[in-house]
Amino acid sequence: MSALIEQLRAMMSHAIETPWALDDRDAEVLWTIFRPGYLLALFIAGWAMNVAIFDKFRIDYAKVLGLAKDEAVSVQRLLMLSLTSVMFLGCLRQFLLSTASPLVTLQCMLVAYALGVTSLFVWLPPPLARAVQWRVPLARALWRSLWPKTEKEIPFVEVLVADGLTSLAKVFFDLAVGSCVAASATDYSFSGSLGSGEFVPAAAMQLPAEALNAGA
Repeated sequence: MSALIEQLRAMMSHAIETPWALDDRDAEVLWTIFRPGYLLALFIAGWAMNVAIFDKFRIDYAKVLGLAKDEAVSVQRLLMLSLTSVMFLGCLRQFLLSTASPLVTLQCMLVAYALGVTSLFVWLPPPLARAVQWRVPLARALWRSLWPKTEKEIPFVEVLVADGLTSLAKVFFDLAVGSCVAASATDYSFSGSLGSGEFVPAAAMQLPAEALNAGA
């Protein structure tokens, strides 16, 4: 039985033939583009802990943040969202690495992140929209973080979201680096577009040294 299991395992590992080899540099680039998703999932789990503390001390955080009752998110939903995100990223990573070249994997992840952000702003059917009412204040706060309204008082929830964005600076740096690599890579591997130095794509070399050090 053990010999049969080993044979099946070997067949599964060689079931998909790929015309590329994933070297250390490719793996480093791909980890850089997968990392933002995991960091966001960790951030969501951290917010779930905050909500749990609010609930324990009977603090109405929806009122504090100026949210409607249906816009507040429970601890269970936040933890489920974080866990689902990690599982989805893991499955997507495994699928892409086994079926696509490193460049295609990088491009697919960038598209996935763009679709995730876009989903906060697009129209949804009323039954589904009611189930994710929390995206309304989040999308509004994200939008006003970029284009604030200076003629009116800034709600506290928007200040909180803007503060959270500063904590996710590493996420934006990784996405910027991944975008530079995707724009400059032209082959299965990234090695031809990265040169022989440390892992900094050519386009990123134009960034100020302070910005590169901040992302390290």
